Formats: sequence, C-alpha cells, structure tokens
Amino acid sequence: KVFLVITPKTQSDQIRVYLNDKLVDYSNSGSDVNKGIVTATEPKLYELIDLKGNKNSHILRLEFQTEGTQIYAFTFG
Repeated sequence: KVFLVITPKTQSDQIRVYLNDKLVDYSNSGSDVNKGIVTATEPKLYELIDLKGNKNSHILRLEFQTEGTQIYAFTFG
C-alpha cells in the first residue's frame, strides 16, 4: 500500500494516480482513489495504492490537476 499526506488548496483538489504509466483501476487503487483520481477535500492521509499483497517493482506517477496542492509524506505498508 502507498499513502500520501495531502493538504488541498480547495475542497476538491484532484490528483491523477498512475502505476507503470497506466491510470490505476480497481485492481490496484487505494480506498481514496475513484477511477484513477484522488479528490482531496481536507488535509489527511490518503490511500493511493493497494496492490493486495502482490509485491513487485513499480513506478508511481502523480499528476496534480489543481495548482497549489500541498503534499508531505509518503508512507508504505
């Protein structure tokens, strides 16, 4: 799992989440991702990725759709 602390500038900041250059889907997205997009509504820890125990090497890429979104700490679990 991959988590990220996000503080949005607005109440609907959006971030596109990609894994290995593909927009994440139900098979690998975290609980805070809907159709590949995190909508950050408040400052908190957001779950971006859930590989459901399938360990491997991957490349995570985030595309910020809202200017001014602040991020702080990635955590893994």
